[in-house]
Formats: sequence, structure tokens, C-alpha cells
Amino acid sequence: MHRFHNPWVHGSLEATLKETLGSTQRAWTKLQKNKTQNRTPGETETTIEDQGLRYPALRYPDSIRVLELLPALSETTPLACRLRSGRIGSAYEALSYVWGDVSDTVDLHCEGKTTGITQNLDAALRHVRYHDRSRYLWVDAVCINQRDMAERGHQVKLTRKIYKYAKGVLVWIGKDEPYVYHHSVSASIGPEYPKEPWETRMTKATYTFELFHRIYDHITVNFADLDKVLAKDWSSPETMAWERELANRRKERRQRPLYDKTWEVMETFFAFTWFYRQWVIQEVVVAS
Repeated sequence: MHRFHNPWVHGSLEATLKETLGSTQRAWTKLQKNKTQNRTPGETETTIEDQGLRYPALRYPDSIRVLELLPALSETTPLACRLRSGRIGSAYEALSYVWGDVSDTVDLHCEGKTTGITQNLDAALRHVRYHDRSRYLWVDAVCINQRDMAERGHQVKLTRKIYKYAKGVLVWIGKDEPYVYHHSVSASIGPEYPKEPWETRMTKATYTFELFHRIYDHITVNFADLDKVLAKDWSSPETMAWERELANRRKERRQRPLYDKTWEVMETFFAFTWFYRQWVIQEVVVAS
């Protein structure tokens, strides 16, 4: 059988195949380039430079970056840090905080590069910075490349695990303030109190936690051994003696002022924005 040979047809087919292969190769090259630009975790093998920082690559599904906060003897010393590659569960502490006003930033120096962080984060890092050694932290605003949407989405999904398996969780509620409480004199509060007005000087946060302890103590006194009492015969001499003891303890507690201006300090304490964040429960409760 004779096969008809048309040089034009064969030439056209060859050109078409070459063009198809060329298009495929260009598409593949573009795809790889886009993957690198998008920096999807596990696909990037080089350090990324964005926002003025050099971001170590996230090579594994559970990869994170850890902020090495360099030490300083003075709180006024400019912040300096390094970004390190890490994985969930490595030796780091996770910081729970509020970003604050993103339009009001200060410089963070990181390996010769500079980026902006909020005033609240700046205050937090200065407060937790060690004097004599580095501290390793996970801080979302710095450890995540915020301009990379693919990376942000992936890291947000890991947030629960990041806090759960951290060595510890540091809660930065906000900057504390000095507080002076002026005590008045009352004849009913007991002989152990001074006869003249006096002052207590501490910070608002310290005074707030003092009130927490007073409330706990008050509850403990009023409900002490309640489970044991309920299991006893209320007419027994032992139970009646316990009732008299409890009444005396309650009377002693009533002679001391429970409500005072400390409550106003507590109101200020709980007014911090940190208590209104959506992620607070996740960050603190899951911490191990």
C-alpha cells in the first residue's frame, strides 16, 4: 500500500508539537516561580526577604519561626533579635498579647534589617527581655510573614498547637502603673491596724492580684470544710462546735474592710484590651 506523504502536513505537525512542548515548559517554569513567590510552607528552600526582614524557610508542615530576643542590661536599649527556624514543640515561649495601633510603630532591629512593630509589642518585648541571655519567643507579628497570605493562612491553623506545645505562654496585658492607696482609720477593723492613716505603694497589677487573694481567702473562710459538714449530723456536738468556730471566723472577716478602692484598680485592670481578644481562651487555656 502506498502512503501519501505531504511535507507541509508533517512540518506543521512538528511545529505544533514543538510549540506545545514549549508552552508546557513555560507553564511549568511559571508555576515553579509562582510557588516560590507564594512561599507555601514546605516548598521554599531559600531564605525569604520581605518587610525588611530575612525569613527562614518553613520546610515542614509543622515548621514555625522563633524570635531570638537578644539580651540587654537596660530596658531603654533598642530591641535586637534574630529569626530562627523551628518546629512546634521546640524550646520557645509563646507570647499572648494585643497588637495595638498598627499605625503607631517603632523599629525592631533584626540581623542588620529593620522592621516596624507596634508600641504595645515593643513594650512587651522590653519587659520580657533577659539581661544576660537570649530569650526564644513565638510572636505572630514577627515570626509570620504578614504579607504572605498563603503562609499566614497556614500558620493561623497551627496557632492552637503552637501555644499548646510551647515551653510556656507569656501573657502581656499591658503596661503597669504605680499606685498609691491611702488607708483610712476605722475603730472596727481590729487592733492589728495602725491608729493613723497610712499608704500602700505598689503597682496597679500587684494590688489587683492582692485583691484576688483576698477574695479567695474570703471564700475559703466562709465555705471551709463545707463538704465535711454536709456529711455530718447537724445536731452532733462536733458539728455545733464547728458552727461556732465558723461564726467567729466570719465575724473576724467582717471586721476587716473587703470593699475599698482596690475594686477601682481591678476595674482598670480588666479594662485592658487583652481581655476582649477573640483568641485569649485558645492561647491561655490550651497552654501546657
